[in-house]
Amino acid sequence: MAGYQPKKRKLTAEINVVPYIDVMLVLLIIFMVTSPFITQGVDVELPKTSSATPASELAGDSEASFIIVEIDKDGQLGLSVNDDEVQRGLS
Repeated sequence: MAGYQPKKRKLTAEINVVPYIDVMLVLLIIFMVTSPFITQGVDVELPKTSSATPASELAGDSEASFIIVEIDKDGQLGLSVNDDEVQRGLS
C-alpha cells in the first residue's frame, strides 16, 4: 500500500430540489382545500316590506327584469342593465 493514493473527489454544489417540491405540493393541497371556505362580501341588513312582489313571482314575468347594483371599494356604482332597459325605465 505504499503506492496507494486516495482519489480526490470533485466537489459539486447542487441543490436537491425534491424537498422543495414536496413542500410546494403540500402548500398547494392546503390552498385548494381551504379556498372554497373563503367568502368575500358585506353583510347588509335589508329593509322589511310587505307591499313588494316577491322575486319568485316576478321570475315568470317576461317584462320583469332584475337589476344588480354593485359598489366597488372606491364607491363607484355599477348597474347590470343595458341601454334599452334604461330607456324603458325612464319612459
